[in-house]
Amino acid sequence: MRKSATHLLALTTFPVRGLFSASVRRLLGLRNIRLLLVFGLSRSGTTFLAEALTLENEDALKLHEPVKKLLRLSYRGAGGRSADDEAFWSWVFESERAPWKVHLLVCTIAVEALRARNRLLCIKPISMSDCVAEVAAASGGSVVFISRHPCGRSDSLMRQRGLDPNAPRPDVKAFEEMGREWGGAHASFKGAFAKHPDWVWLKFEDLCAEPVSVLEDAYDRLDLSWSDRIASRLMQMTTTESSEFYGTLRNSRAQIDKWKKSLTEREVEAIRTGARSYATGLYDGF
Repeated sequence: MRKSATHLLALTTFPVRGLFSASVRRLLGLRNIRLLLVFGLSRSGTTFLAEALTLENEDALKLHEPVKKLLRLSYRGAGGRSADDEAFWSWVFESERAPWKVHLLVCTIAVEALRARNRLLCIKPISMSDCVAEVAAASGGSVVFISRHPCGRSDSLMRQRGLDPNAPRPDVKAFEEMGREWGGAHASFKGAFAKHPDWVWLKFEDLCAEPVSVLEDAYDRLDLSWSDRIASRLMQMTTTESSEFYGTLRNSRAQIDKWKKSLTEREVEAIRTGARSYATGLYDGF
């Protein structure tokens, strides 16, 4: 952790967090820094979206999952600080962790606002889909959320797990839990979104099918400057094949229904069972 961030964490204890957040919002205003927050569950296109919203913008600074590093420093459970295991993420999403995650992100924003010369700060948090409204209120940032079909997202999680050759394929109960996680997160965000008409909600599938038109509309709603160069870059990014799993170069249209060829009917039904109890209405049958 940077020394400056350590000092901020020491100074901003629980009783003064509200005052600290207000001070950070004022700092952003005084320095004329616009804050964009890109939310979504993992494997839903958040990395690509954050990249797309800062294309050809020399005044933009993009931060990728800054709070994740700070959370690792705080973790003392099974697997140690560097663990990417189930225990770590279970710990991260425990309900009492939400205020701490918001606090860490606001501290990160404060540090960057003090040091940055940029006019647009675009942050892609991770592990914070459970506290979007709290982050927006504390930071004053503009919210952009992206959702992906629960089967598409689950399939991508399976391919991520497949990067480890020793990892076995999950059983049906694990797929049901993925659906339940998806349903709970999206039902929660849907409720928050209804209170914030200024937030922008995109679907992964729409973005993959028509990246230029969907992003041009998002730029307009977010009051960002659009150009032909951005459109050209987007076309290149979404029509180029790459073997890098975490990269942002993809044949975007090929990503939409990839899950239909890799998930079994039983796995799809398990995901549906988990998600359906939340009745999000976002996708047919889910």
